[in-house]
Amino acid sequence: MQRFVFLLTVFWALSYSVSGQVACFDNTSSHYFVTKKIKKSTFKKRNLDESEKIELKRDLVNQITTSISVISLKSSQNTVKGNVGEYTSINSTDAYITSSAVINNPDWVYCRSGSNYYVQCIVNKKDFENDLMSSLNVKSKVFEGLTQKLNNAFRNKNSEDIFTRLRDLKKEYYSITNGMNFIASANTISSEERSRIINQITTILGTFDKLEVQILSNFDNKLVDLQRFLSNQQYAEVETLIAAYRFDNLSPTQQIRLNEFKDKYYKALSIYSQQQESQIRKLIRKRDQTKEVDQLIHNFDKISYYSNNQKKIEQFQNVLARRRGLAKSTLFIGLNVNAPYLALPNTNGTINLNQLGEGLDFEHVLPSYHVGLKHFISDPSKRIGVSFGYVSYANTFLKMKNVDDISNPIKNFTSLQAGLILGPFEFNYGPAQTDLGIDDLKLISTKFGLLRTDKLTEKFGKINYLNVFISADLLTNLKNENYFTLGFGLNYNLAFNRSARF
Repeated sequence: MQRFVFLLTVFWALSYSVSGQVACFDNTSSHYFVTKKIKKSTFKKRNLDESEKIELKRDLVNQITTSISVISLKSSQNTVKGNVGEYTSINSTDAYITSSAVINNPDWVYCRSGSNYYVQCIVNKKDFENDLMSSLNVKSKVFEGLTQKLNNAFRNKNSEDIFTRLRDLKKEYYSITNGMNFIASANTISSEERSRIINQITTILGTFDKLEVQILSNFDNKLVDLQRFLSNQQYAEVETLIAAYRFDNLSPTQQIRLNEFKDKYYKALSIYSQQQESQIRKLIRKRDQTKEVDQLIHNFDKISYYSNNQKKIEQFQNVLARRRGLAKSTLFIGLNVNAPYLALPNTNGTINLNQLGEGLDFEHVLPSYHVGLKHFISDPSKRIGVSFGYVSYANTFLKMKNVDDISNPIKNFTSLQAGLILGPFEFNYGPAQTDLGIDDLKLISTKFGLLRTDKLTEKFGKINYLNVFISADLLTNLKNENYFTLGFGLNYNLAFNRSARF
């Protein structure tokens, strides 16, 4: 009974701690806030992820102030400064959208309504608007300095990226303008302070407007530049110049001429892009064309803004990384020649090896061929892996000297083997199929690599290669039948399954 009362008390306390939370905040007269539904577990632990906090601050920014100005710019930018500090967002497609706000150390309220749980990101209107005004004061002065630098570069004609810099400044121009418009209607800021910051920003933006008109006014000369860039296949420079032009700064005749040029430009760009892509794909298939394909991709990267070229570049780089990486697997086919198998006497379970030196000779050799697969675990350069193979011995001995034929029954058999690769060593084991009438014969093989042609060319693990090795084989039933031979062989290895990790 006491245990029941204790559990009931704990349950009541937990229920009270959850149900007793503060109600959701709804004071719109003094605060800006945004609300998001959350799980009960998050509500209890108050452990909202930082990424979710950043998302809520972004939503609050967009809720407070968003303006849209139509301008043809192809770029986007999202910036987060700190975990609880400033968040700004600039995005553009056909419409150039800016959101200007500063969220400094907001309050986070966890609340519930009925059976649902929420978290709220809350900022005081007065604090927010004063922080925004301070931020605009700093931004506008920085913008003024950058405008002056752009003006100097334009006057001295010593910069080839005037239009790129003009376009980048235009992004900040709209952000500052949006913030100024918001401050103009901010009720928590005195009229004197509003007038001061608005006059300051208006003067700075006016200076930029005059400079922009001057830079873009010489249309005929710039159209000549565009034609020259197009003739030289400098498509990125063309794109930058075109993006800098605003139609509302051009006369109807200039707009027509610019559109005619853009049609010509995009047709040429499409053909050039297709040609570059085709050449890159062709050279990627040729593993030795490293410098050529790298240069082509570098050129292709200059037009990554066109169509889906950026995705294609990423695909090219991934394919190249794999093709230039080390092969984790090889298919091999090879030929061995072995001395005739020598029977090893077994006395009381002990194999006598004394006669190996006298019994083994290469006056006659027994050829065999083998095929199989090798797979390296982890880094292929460490040569640690597994192997699987099929071995088939010939039915005839080959004479290496003018000697009499020999009668040796250990020939004409096959074996399926599996084994381990440890550096230059390879160990294999598998059942043997013979006509000797001996049950349960196994073939145990050891190889030691002497030479790999891919190491000689300093392309270890990256190309197909030949390797030369010596071998030792034991045909045994693991009891009283044991036959031993030595030999050497040659393998051709077809490398595949390349990994970009190594």
